[in-house]
Amino acid sequence: MKKRTTALVSAFFLLFTLAACSGASPSPSPSRDRQSPSPSGDTLPTDTDHPSNPFDWRGDEPTPSEPDPLPDDAVLNFPDPAFEAAVRNAIDKPEEDITKGNVAGVTVLDVSGTYGVRGDIKDLTGIEHFTALTNLSCRYNQLTMLDVTLLTALTSLNCRYNYFPNKSAIIGLNESRTTLSFDPQNSR
Repeated sequence: MKKRTTALVSAFFLLFTLAACSGASPSPSPSRDRQSPSPSGDTLPTDTDHPSNPFDWRGDEPTPSEPDPLPDDAVLNFPDPAFEAAVRNAIDKPEEDITKGNVAGVTVLDVSGTYGVRGDIKDLTGIEHFTALTNLSCRYNQLTMLDVTLLTALTSLNCRYNYFPNKSAIIGLNESRTTLSFDPQNSR
């Protein structure tokens, strides 16, 4: 009797597996653009209901939630005077307002201090307007955090010798697209 029961269970399992693996496809699912009903009758959102999610799990890199909305003639604000001075030097504009148009085409920016003479930059707010930037070097400064989320063209980032506790202090970094020179430091 035990052999017969085992044989029947095995046969049933084999038939079930073969039926599941055969070419028969399940009934078509509702469009992914629609919402699916839950067992309670409520409506559940599908994965396409939130296309603006800046960190979509289906992609391999973060995408900015929206592009820089400022027009080219918008005057930019750099809260850190040392960063503003470095930007002015880099774009050769010692006076007058700095506009988005002045920085939007910059592809390489080096605002580094030097070995033995640490720079005074503590905040890179304003860097998000450098939308064409591919290479950023900000070594030997006093940065504790950096947001590169909107720098989608960035391929090289050298931020060694700052005060970053770890890589998570660099927000929006995608190391599959950007080469990073980094060392966590607390007191250098």
